[in-house]
Amino acid sequence: MPVFDPTQPVEVAALLAAPVRNNFNALKALIDAVPPGPVGPPGPQGVPGNNGNDGPPGPQGPQGNDGRAVVGVSDDGMGRGVVQMSDGTTYGPFTIASGPQGMTGNQGDQGPQGVPGNNGSDGAPGPQGPQGNDGVSVSNVYDDGTGRAVIQLSNGSSFGPFTIASGPQGMPGNQGDQGPQGPQGPGGDRDPDGNFRADQFIATGTGGTGFYCQAHSLIDSGLTIGNGCDINLNGCLLRFDPASQTLKLIIGGVSFTVNMTQD
Repeated sequence: MPVFDPTQPVEVAALLAAPVRNNFNALKALIDAVPPGPVGPPGPQGVPGNNGNDGPPGPQGPQGNDGRAVVGVSDDGMGRGVVQMSDGTTYGPFTIASGPQGMTGNQGDQGPQGVPGNNGSDGAPGPQGPQGNDGVSVSNVYDDGTGRAVIQLSNGSSFGPFTIASGPQGMPGNQGDQGPQGPQGPGGDRDPDGNFRADQFIATGTGGTGFYCQAHSLIDSGLTIGNGCDINLNGCLLRFDPASQTLKLIIGGVSFTVNMTQD
């Protein structure tokens, strides 16, 4: 091992390489022989250097194992997520934490009509409702005797009488067939002037309407019919024609010849 010579190099002398080299080597040997101290604190970060040039591509590495990827995330039906991998394995279910409620979005366009679903099963009968009030119905409608209607309800109350408007007069019907000849009545008496007493004869229509009228049931006893006399019997007009010596029965503007027989 070289020995350090502190007298070299000599002052104001020619500098020789061998003695100077020997001292350098001796100092290096002394430094190398000193054990290293503890690692000091790291120095400050230096300024990044410039990027170096790309190196040449390395050799092709060996074939790696097949990787796995996530192919789907589904709900397990209870609000939890299940992760499905490409090799068929699954992970989960996991409870996925939800964030705070977001702002309500704008109304979207109406979607197309969906396919009708299957009918659901009938629900259980509901509870019995409270008893309703008794209803009121119409139990009868009758005439009050003056041609007006009275409505009677099931609770005993009534409404009316109401005047029921009638429709317009209908067209006259066709002339009917002549009725059969009535039986011969008993003879009657005449008054002092030779006129039949109106309460002592039966007037039967011969106009073919089948009308039958007993005059003595419609007028007071003792009323006589003279020449050209008209008698109104409940809307039926009796008129004696002196020219033909016949009695006419006029109903609704239609004239019928009346045969008179004595009681």
